[in-house]
Amino acid sequence: MLNIILAIISIYQITLPNGLRVALEENHASPVTAVYIFVDVGGAYEGEYTGRGLSHFCEHVVAGGTTQYHSEDEYNQMTQMYGIYSNAYTAHERTCYHKTGPSEYTEQMISMDMEQVFSCVFDSFEVNREHGVISHEILTSETPESKSWREMLNFIAGNHPLSVPILGYKDAMAGITRDIVYTFYRQHYTPANAVMVVVGDFNTEQILEYITKEAEKFPAQPYSPATMDPLPSYLYSRADSFIGDIAEPEINLIWIAAQGNTEDDCALNLLSDYLSLGHSSILERVLVREKELAVSVWCWNWGLRRSPGIFTMGATADDPAKLNQAKQELLAQLELVLQGKIDEQRLQRVKRLIRYEMIKDRTVDHQAEYIGSGLLYANDPYYYPDRYLEQINEVTPQEMIEVARKYLDPEKVQVFYNIPEIMIEDQLSLTEVNPGLIPFEKYQKPGYPAIICQKIPESQYVNITLAIGGGDKLDASRLEGLSRMFLEHIMRKTTLMSEDQISELKDDYGIETRISSTPDILYFNIGVPLENFHQALKLLGNSLQKIEFSEYTVEDIRRELTEEVSSRDKNPNYIHIKFIYSKFFPENTYGDFMSNQTLDNIQPEDLNDLYRIVMNNSNIVIAVSGDIDPDEIQLILENEFPKFPDGENLSRSSSLFSDYLNYNPVTDSQIYDYPQTYVSVMFPTGKEYGDDGIASLYIIDQLLSGSAFRLHQALRGREDLVYWGWGYQMAYGATGVFIFNSQTSLKNEDRIKQIYQEEIDKLVTELMTEEELANAKTSILSGFSMHLQQPSARVRQAAKMYLYNLPLDYLEGQLSEQINALTAQDIQNAAVELFDQGSWLISRPETSDF
Repeated sequence: MLNIILAIISIYQITLPNGLRVALEENHASPVTAVYIFVDVGGAYEGEYTGRGLSHFCEHVVAGGTTQYHSEDEYNQMTQMYGIYSNAYTAHERTCYHKTGPSEYTEQMISMDMEQVFSCVFDSFEVNREHGVISHEILTSETPESKSWREMLNFIAGNHPLSVPILGYKDAMAGITRDIVYTFYRQHYTPANAVMVVVGDFNTEQILEYITKEAEKFPAQPYSPATMDPLPSYLYSRADSFIGDIAEPEINLIWIAAQGNTEDDCALNLLSDYLSLGHSSILERVLVREKELAVSVWCWNWGLRRSPGIFTMGATADDPAKLNQAKQELLAQLELVLQGKIDEQRLQRVKRLIRYEMIKDRTVDHQAEYIGSGLLYANDPYYYPDRYLEQINEVTPQEMIEVARKYLDPEKVQVFYNIPEIMIEDQLSLTEVNPGLIPFEKYQKPGYPAIICQKIPESQYVNITLAIGGGDKLDASRLEGLSRMFLEHIMRKTTLMSEDQISELKDDYGIETRISSTPDILYFNIGVPLENFHQALKLLGNSLQKIEFSEYTVEDIRRELTEEVSSRDKNPNYIHIKFIYSKFFPENTYGDFMSNQTLDNIQPEDLNDLYRIVMNNSNIVIAVSGDIDPDEIQLILENEFPKFPDGENLSRSSSLFSDYLNYNPVTDSQIYDYPQTYVSVMFPTGKEYGDDGIASLYIIDQLLSGSAFRLHQALRGREDLVYWGWGYQMAYGATGVFIFNSQTSLKNEDRIKQIYQEEIDKLVTELMTEEELANAKTSILSGFSMHLQQPSARVRQAAKMYLYNLPLDYLEGQLSEQINALTAQDIQNAAVELFDQGSWLISRPETSDF
């Protein structure tokens, strides 16, 4: 009987005796299987515990945690052994646990997922550890954008659970005990309150038999069904705003709309897409291109399962003064619909676009999501995308008009503004210099490295960067990877604690560490909640105190880096970059790369030598951003850090690049095992970071590599010659380079080179228009603003500027002023100087059908 059913339908659905709903779909396209379990509880269904983030807390402990059958370590070992990707997420209306891996381990993934979801023991150690992890997650999620989103939900939903962050509030989450979270788990994590979906390369009859037998381990239990009060309704229009450190002014027009999975909800979904979907959308055409009132536009409908939903139209602008004009135009486009004016040709195009969006990239994971969502929301495994697309196609223009009249009354619109604080204070446009950032101040006591501190009152999170001058370029020609190994040692090793103890301490205090490097500077970055700042800085001090590079620790790090190198050497992007750098840069500078051979050459004494060279007070800086006093930092330095000698700042040593004085262009190519062709052209700029000429290079960079600018239009817009293309200029402490890269087919190589040369010649021989120059300035300075919104980016930038002996606010200050002062003639002069001698470097396939 089962085989007969499978011949008719592709999804087999059954409800097991314990209440678990199961859906299976065989898919033999690839030897991969996805196993998903959806639990019918989420951030909006927490009842008396609303605000604590219990659904999210459960997810953290359940996903991979200790169960009645295996320990957390055993599950980790199984995940690695079977090559499984395992993850979980919490949404407002569901929690999902999923595993994807080789189909030969389908049964193992099923057992692991069922055991974890239905038999988690909530080990006390794991619960306590996740307190620290989630506290860190809450603090790092507190971006200006997330705050503005939450303020908008508070405005529209009031005290409704929908306005509460899924992660919960930090103070409320801190009160979660093991008993509270376990009680919540027992109330909701039962088989009858869950859906299991398996999609992939397996035999349905065999897997169904396995699941049925496995489910006997988890008997039926009572559960608390999810409930939700309806969102508040409004009889009149209201307005409110959020003022914060966001990048662009924004307006949202909001209405309480239809409940999800109803006919009205489907019609509203189509209406939102009719107004905003696709490159030719109505709102994009009118507000962005024709009337230039907006930078971006959107319209979306959020249908909730157990409550009326939310319908929103919105826009961002480059000037707050345009927001009310944008509001009137958004309402004008809605008014056309209310009057019955629907462009039926546009409507049919949108219906096709919806279908294209829902059928693209149909992996086993996508299909499992669709089936699970359909079962949860419509009790129909075929609802997404099949039934939904059928409903969309059946919606008529008249039905769209009727739902608009029913729910989207302009007299009841709720208006919410997001305004950048800087624009409130100074009414600046994005092409003006941004003075709104709190400045960094420098402090240095004799005998200690410099501290640069940005004190942000009431900030609950601290970002720290230890920057060390010299960077990768200090690696000798046979020892590439030495600096990386040095950073790895600082991050993971100390004579005072084992590596496991360091890992546990980081988890306990929510400490996040990251390392990175450039040819000029090594970076060690730390993020930590404010209350644990001292522990984080002490850990850094301990990592530098009495440092010992033994053969054992070196071998341990070497082994991991060797695996990284082996993987990286198979990446065609890396193979090409390695090739062009080795041909372009002078020997023993930027063109040498870490390899397994050079890693084998590194000995403990090499690391000891590097430590003695770089760890001096002139070559080190500690940058901190947060609600911290510099005196606190200095006290920790004196008590927990070693005392470093005076020495030399190695970040701007130009002697290594003397060969640039005799630079000769290079034309070369390589054959590699990849079906597409990489084309690169490289120019030496002779400009180091801080040179006056750098500003012009930013403009040229934007013109020739920015999306929608010259080169992009030539390569993609007119002839569609490349799969992707990008360009960038690099300015370090002692030199610079300009690079353009494209990935294309072998047959297009000559045409790509021709277009590159044509666009370069135009910059040399023709003045750019004032409009083009203004647009490039806006894009660059807007990018600066968005980059510097991130505290971690700010501390790294300030540390780099200190080591480069430049003003700490160089990016948003001096450089921005220089960019604003540029004329079209300045850009042409810079192009004449820059595009004198170029090196063409190509990676080609041996043969290609592309």
